[in-house]
Amino acid sequence: MKQIIILLSLILTLASCKDSKHGTANDPNKQQWFHDNGELQSEGAYDYSDHAYGEWRWYHENGELATVGHYIDDVESSDWVWYFEDGTLEKEGKYFEGNPTGYWEWFHENGVLKTKGNYDDEGNAIDDWEWYHDNKQLESKGRYKNDLEIGEWKWYYNNGQLQYVGNYDNGKEEGQWKYYHDNGQLKSTGAYNLGNTNGEWSWYHKTNGKIETKGSYLHNIETGKWVWYFANGKVEKKGSYSNGKSDGEWKWFYDNGKPEIIGTFTHDKEIGKWTWYNKDGSVESTEEY
Repeated sequence: MKQIIILLSLILTLASCKDSKHGTANDPNKQQWFHDNGELQSEGAYDYSDHAYGEWRWYHENGELATVGHYIDDVESSDWVWYFEDGTLEKEGKYFEGNPTGYWEWFHENGVLKTKGNYDDEGNAIDDWEWYHDNKQLESKGRYKNDLEIGEWKWYYNNGQLQYVGNYDNGKEEGQWKYYHDNGQLKSTGAYNLGNTNGEWSWYHKTNGKIETKGSYLHNIETGKWVWYFANGKVEKKGSYSNGKSDGEWKWFYDNGKPEIIGTFTHDKEIGKWTWYNKDGSVESTEEY
């Protein structure tokens, strides 16, 4: 995916060309393309087989250099560098036989490092990668093997607080994961199996850390009993799921603990008698489904 994004940016740049000029005084094989405003858009040479070779350059409409790179026999090779419109560095890395290889870096527009990581000669992300917020705070870090996430990964808010942490196995979430609010309080926790949410998951209120929701998944689908809680610890609502659909009796409560609504579902559809209550516990209305 990372390789496709890099190559797509080059294709879109060439597609935006308008007029072209064939040959220059120094190199009859060199061609130039121009923006609508007359500024040079790109320049590079083709051999007699119509294959790009040597150094190629692309420019922003304001005349600033946008990209410089090299081709061998129509294939990206050696060092490539990209720049923002103001001339600051956007990203840089090497190609080997058309694939990104070795160490690459990306930057935010303010010049702060955005991403760094390595590719093998086949263009697969490998080893340790890191991402940064534009305030220089670490955003995430983890490890790749053959372009797939492996081992422990961590993400952070731009205030430095841990956002979530978990493990990957061959590119899929595996085992227990933990998510945090930006104030450091635990937000949710639960397990994955082969990239699917599985087993019991819990969510917590940001203000006081008390339980907010508790329920279970089976292969990404809600199952069994689920309960939601107010911040004061009292139950807000509870009911059961079957294959991801509300099933059986469900109850909603006021924050004083008294029932608000009681009714029954079958495959997400209301059935039978439903009752609505006032906050003092008296019946407000009923309806048959």
